[in-house]
Amino acid sequence: MELNLKKLTRAEVAILLCATEKSIDIWRTSKDLPCHTPDGSRTFYIWNEVFEWSKNKIKAETANKIKPISTSTMVESVEDLKKAGIILDNQLKQLSVDEKSRVLLPAEKVEAVWSEAVLKTKTKLLSLPSVVAPRLVGMDTQEIQDELDNHIYLALAEMAVSCLDDQEGNEEADNDE
Repeated sequence: MELNLKKLTRAEVAILLCATEKSIDIWRTSKDLPCHTPDGSRTFYIWNEVFEWSKNKIKAETANKIKPISTSTMVESVEDLKKAGIILDNQLKQLSVDEKSRVLLPAEKVEAVWSEAVLKTKTKLLSLPSVVAPRLVGMDTQEIQDELDNHIYLALAEMAVSCLDDQEGNEEADNDE
């Protein structure tokens, strides 16, 4: 699918901004997301305008989150440094406890599991046309839709079971370490 960046739909803008169409509607009405509706026809968006709007939105939100250091929060003594060190040590100990109790997981493990899950999903979905197509010959529209739905849900269920099996295998491997 090729995009016309000078005339994007709401759905295309949602995909490009990694947002929902509902978010696009909210931003259009309350946060001035630029759009065009010539003569009351369908609304469209121009990517350059949307991109600039999103950059400015991110800058504004980031500026609101960054607080300048005031003299009241500055370290004023060695005692303050010691207290800060104790707090930091306690936070590091809590992180260690959270990691050992599996409340937190190392990013590398999460990335590996997700990468494998995405690869399995891609493989399974790409195999659907060759598996399903021969079964669709001679069916009416509703039967085709039902058959596709069944195979998609079956594929999703198989992938979920596979992910659970992989997770259990990873937990056993972690316990062996």
